[in-house]
Amino acid sequence: MGKLGLIIIALIMSMTASAQQNDKELNSLVTMVKNLRKAGEAEQKQAFNNTFQSLVADTAWTPMNELRDKNGAECPHSDKSVARFRLNRMLSKAEQVHQGVAVATNGFMNGQDPRFNYSLYEKSVMAGKKVSYSFNGREGRQVFVIVPYKTSAKLSAKLLVNGKESTSSQRLSDGTLIIECAEKINTKTPLTLEISNEGNEGMAMVILNHNTRK
Repeated sequence: MGKLGLIIIALIMSMTASAQQNDKELNSLVTMVKNLRKAGEAEQKQAFNNTFQSLVADTAWTPMNELRDKNGAECPHSDKSVARFRLNRMLSKAEQVHQGVAVATNGFMNGQDPRFNYSLYEKSVMAGKKVSYSFNGREGRQVFVIVPYKTSAKLSAKLLVNGKESTSSQRLSDGTLIIECAEKINTKTPLTLEISNEGNEGMAMVILNHNTRK
């Protein structure tokens, strides 16, 4: 690869990191998720309480519970060896508070809801496998953040727009991946996020999306 190519890649990665860092709401949600990475029981309980209260206070998000892996590569819930954020249960409870009534899981508003620009959900991927998620109802510039439970996770990701890779992802020092769609899309544009686990253990992760619609 020539010098010009390396410069272009560096600029894209810099712009991607800046886009996430300057997004106050996305940053806030990412911080909530990362605060759940606690090992000790007492610390974890406090982190859950703090995160739940923060989710209740923040009404800009909706659960991204429409995602279905095409590859069957998610870790089964029965696999207790996989450390998890346990975020989805908190999202459900916080959503009940937002709505003022108890709702069933399949009654969630999701990432396609035009009233919300931010969505998030916990998923997982088996060791040596790749999960694939299709997104609908997205419009304009898209930013995705993938936060693995362990900072040592060996995840990689790519975003496909109309079947073609839009841009490469940036990996932060704590294992977080950031992807910014290089082009504006409309609600009919096929959009697929592929996440590969190159490690030797199953990994829980939280996927966050800012659907800018502009």
